Amino acid sequence: MGTVTFLDPPFIGQNVAHTAIYGYTLLNLAGSLKHRLYAECRAGRCGACAVKVMVLGERGACKMQLGEIEKSILYQAGKLSREQYRSETPPDSSSLWRLACQYVVGNEEIVVAL
Repeated sequence: MGTVTFLDPPFIGQNVAHTAIYGYTLLNLAGSLKHRLYAECRAGRCGACAVKVMVLGERGACKMQLGEIEKSILYQAGKLSREQYRSETPPDSSSLWRLACQYVVGNEEIVVAL
């Protein structure tokens, strides 16, 4: 079982067990914790809900894969470099910008900076 840890006041260090939230997007999870994460469209078109996600350990490394639409939105928002945008593989980084409305929580340990 994994956890999500939010690094943002009022959530600094707050852990959430995945069994209760498996399948939620990060945007839904933040909302269920009474935190209003800024999002304009809630559909992955605006980039307003971009958050920094770090996967801890090797479990869930595949979650770092970006879809083409998400990659494009993050690039347009200035969250990905041109090299990261053009790359076929995820960047060599322990953390990556993701859209909270698109990142579906799975069975991994992640830290999310809002």
